[in-house]
Amino acid sequence: MTRKAFSLIELLIVVAIIGLLSSIVVPSTARYLAVARRTVCATNLRLLFNYIVTAQNERIARHETEGPQSYLLEKDFWPRNVIIEARNAAVFLCPDDDGPGMEHLPLDYKSGIHGGWIPFDESHYSCASRTGVDASGHSYTEYVIEEAAWLPSKWDHRECHGQSIWSTNDGIWRVTEPKGGIRTLVLTYYECSLPNELDVNGKIYKNLSAKVGLKFYFPDVPTSYGYNVQLDEHAIVDRETIVLMDFKDIYVDSADPLIVDDLNDLDSARHTGKHNILYASGAVKAVGSTWLYPTIYPAPWTPEVD
Repeated sequence: MTRKAFSLIELLIVVAIIGLLSSIVVPSTARYLAVARRTVCATNLRLLFNYIVTAQNERIARHETEGPQSYLLEKDFWPRNVIIEARNAAVFLCPDDDGPGMEHLPLDYKSGIHGGWIPFDESHYSCASRTGVDASGHSYTEYVIEEAAWLPSKWDHRECHGQSIWSTNDGIWRVTEPKGGIRTLVLTYYECSLPNELDVNGKIYKNLSAKVGLKFYFPDVPTSYGYNVQLDEHAIVDRETIVLMDFKDIYVDSADPLIVDDLNDLDSARHTGKHNILYASGAVKAVGSTWLYPTIYPAPWTPEVD
């Protein structure tokens, strides 16, 4: 018996049917996956709300706050203090974010001269950095900090004030690249008689000269969510105020013209033209960019209760 081959017309019909089915199935699948990713993002924000409130309660219990306090953290503690409660780096990431941003490392050095905190951030006048590879082949970044505001941080050691050896270093701090979501900090050198302090992800260390060579561990916390900076100065917050949103910047300042431009850029809305917004009530809503324009709709950005 001779096997009959497909004719050209039959093959064209099969191809047309496959194309028709693909045109139906592929967009539907893409929409389903987009909705699923938006749902995961919304779940992350609800969890982060609980962690933010818990972290603030912990600060109040430790008497680290002054005056009337909101149940929400101030911006300086986002996201650094929240990771302590979350213990899960994935909750800080939006599934539709290609490259989450990050503030400076959750490390700060408190000056005994002016009492202020100096971040481990090479853009800061008092901090310089350099990279290297240790004997084991592990990459690291070293930071040097000088607390005297009139002296920039430098790596050189030179004669000054009649002393044979003098440097503008209070300390040299080596930070490893993240491994399993954790970084290691080692104080490799320290020379300062003032009662300075080190803040490692919200935990304060004193008597630093006795801690040379010790290892400190802290989580690497990139985040896809921006914190509303207007929350900072308000003890009482309206329930419809924005707390967090999926956004490229770690802080969202509705008074900053550049931020406002980004808010209204349709490309900044990750979820098919919408942003996931976490409100002070704990609710999460998907909102279009049009509804985020502060000059037209200021209420969600202003924490004051009427």
